[in-house]
Amino acid sequence: MNNAPQTTLKIIFVAHFVLTFWGSMSGALMPAAYLYLNAFVLAFGFWAIVNPESPEPVMMYLIMHAISVVQDIVLLGIYAPRGYDLSRATQNQGTIDEYRFSLGMAIVDLLIKPVTGFLLFRILRSRSGEYSEFTIPGVSNFPGFAPPGGYENIDHPSPYRNNVETATGHDTMDKPPLQQ
Repeated sequence: MNNAPQTTLKIIFVAHFVLTFWGSMSGALMPAAYLYLNAFVLAFGFWAIVNPESPEPVMMYLIMHAISVVQDIVLLGIYAPRGYDLSRATQNQGTIDEYRFSLGMAIVDLLIKPVTGFLLFRILRSRSGEYSEFTIPGVSNFPGFAPPGGYENIDHPSPYRNNVETATGHDTMDKPPLQQ
């Protein structure tokens, strides 16, 4: 089994784990809902890491990841101005710096979510055969969205290859060399 998707999944999990908690450090910036939903999303990521064969955890992680993008946009839009006012009202430079750091980390977390969502989609495709045929009309040449093509599993020969062998009665590799 190729370990690259599992390593990618672990990197995605750790990156969002760190950025989520850094984004929620300031009490003035985000409500508890930000931390709770993102922790719930990370629980699906942990489930996907622990269960490396099943596509269901990755599918749930991807769906909740997409929901968290919308939720983060809404919460940043509502609570960032309010947090700025609260941090200014304290007249404490430490509170202002903490607010700025948390806001920056929440924005960075939000900005990398589309990239990590695409990577999660690729991991989902590698774990499951039924999702590997997913295409977007008109986007067939874009990497990651093309239907599977040139790969032949060496453990199970393709049906085309089996039909050729039975139709000719011999393997095509057993032909005598050409005479010159």
